[in-house]
This record gives sequence, C-alpha cells and structure tokens, in this order.
Amino acid sequence: MYKIKYVKNRFAVLLNTLIFALFFAAGAVTVLVAERVNTVRAAEGSAEVVSAEDEPISADIPEDIPLPSPEVSVLREVQIEGIELPNYISEGDTIDVRVVNRDGCDEKLLAEKRITGLDRTGFLLLVAEDELGIITKARIEMEEGGIIRAYAVRIP
Repeated sequence: MYKIKYVKNRFAVLLNTLIFALFFAAGAVTVLVAERVNTVRAAEGSAEVVSAEDEPISADIPEDIPLPSPEVSVLREVQIEGIELPNYISEGDTIDVRVVNRDGCDEKLLAEKRITGLDRTGFLLLVAEDELGIITKARIEMEEGGIIRAYAVRIP
C-alpha cells in the first residue's frame, strides 16, 4: 500500500509546487532546444548536399526503369463490358470507343486505345484514371437511356 504524506505547513506545500513547476518548465525548455538544434543540423546537412556540385547525385533507382512524369497518370488494365466489338477486331488492335447519344450525336469516348485482351464478356484496355471515370459515366448513362449505343472502331 501507498502512504500519503500530508503536509501541514502551507508554505512547504507552496514551495514543493513551485519546485515541481520549475522542473517541468526546465524539461519543456530542454525539449524545445533539442528540437531546434536538430532542425538547424538537418538544414546544415541538406545545404552541404545541395552545394556539392562536383559530385553527381547517385540514385538508388536503376536507370532502365522509367519514372512517371507528373503530367502522365498511371495506366491500369480494365475489363470493359457492354461495348459492341466487331468480329474483325482482335487482341493487339488499336480502337476508338464511340457512343451514340439519344439525340443522334456520335461522339468519341476514348481515342486510340490498344486492346490487351479479349474474352466473351468484353475486352481489356489500358486506361488512365480520368478515362476510367469517363467510361464509368458512360455506363451509367447507358443504363439510364441517355446513350443508345456504344461501339468500338478499329484504327488502321
């Protein structure tokens, strides 16, 4: 069991509280100073790396792996269903995906996409994230009746 020591002298209680507060403040100041020192050291270290122009920067990434640029989004392979595909189109062909709206307008949905795979239910295409959004919106419009027909055309 713990014993609780009661101090009858109010001056002693005030003095103990003051000592505790001083130790707490000293610890907080020590942490802030250490954080500031680490920040300054890190800035000095990065300045040395930047100023070293004579030595080439060695990267851990092999040179044969292409890095995506910020303008180009990452492609993903997606199964496309519900689009009419003529019999003469095969795997490896380049196609345009077109739609016919309710008002009769014929519009290009996707341009110059290479078919990476075929099966009975649809085909596989490499598409970017924004193109995937376009395809999804078109599928929703087809279900609602805004698009009458979606079809693929081979590009020679």
